[in-house]
Amino acid sequence: MGLLPTNLVQFQRCNGCDSVSVAGQHNHRADYIVDLFVWIAKNAPGAYGILYIRDDEDSKRGADYTNDFRVWKLCRGNLIETSDPFLSPCVPTIEDRF
Repeated sequence: MGLLPTNLVQFQRCNGCDSVSVAGQHNHRADYIVDLFVWIAKNAPGAYGILYIRDDEDSKRGADYTNDFRVWKLCRGNLIETSDPFLSPCVPTIEDRF
């Protein structure tokens, strides 16, 4: 895993629990974020979390996700990509037009 931009990733410890917060907006897909979650799943099997990704160029992974958020669910050492029930489809749920 390469270096992570420090303005997008924050590591904290509170009450003996470590946490990682990731936020940002890229013009193009940034795989290092998913790579970070894969690393966490392998190295911290008790970790849990949710990663939301919206990639309006995501049409080459077997389906057309250009109008959807994709949810990465991390729990018990497993990272699973699923559909988003809350913000998708982006048009018309959060935007008026595509």
